[in-house]
Order: sequence, then structure tokens, then C-alpha cells
Amino acid sequence: MFSWLIRLSGLAVSWYYTDLESSITFQSTFCPILVAVFLVSILLEIVGPRGRGSGTGGGGSDGGGFFGGDGGCGGDGGGGGD
Repeated sequence: MFSWLIRLSGLAVSWYYTDLESSITFQSTFCPILVAVFLVSILLEIVGPRGRGSGTGGGGSDGGGFFGGDGGCGGDGGGGGD
């Protein structure tokens, strides 16, 4: 909750001081960059939990395949010898 407060207040303050036509470098350069950084940070926080959780909970792999598992090379020989 505290991180949301920091992000939203940082976005509000940097948005307030942004003036693209200003001759002051802080208002014309750094504040728009800060607005973008805070927006991206907020968007990643919103999308992040869904993105991280979507890969888990699916069907697990038993390790079979080309590099792992019981791939069939060298098994028991395949014969049904009596």
C-alpha cells in the first residue's frame, strides 16, 4: 500500500511540475521523464501479478522430451525375451 502511495504521489507531483515549453531543464526534461517512469511503474504493478501468476498452476511436466526423462535411447532393448 505504501508503494502505491509513493508511485501515485510521485506521478502527481511530476505531472504538476511538467512544462514542456519551459526554459528550465527540470520542468521541460526531468519531469516528463519522471512521469513516464511512474506510469510504467504503475502499469507494471497492475499487470505484473497477473503475468507472474499465469505461468503457474498449469499442468506440470514429467521431464520427458528430447533432453530429459526416459527418452527411449538405451532403454531395456525393446525385446520381449523369455
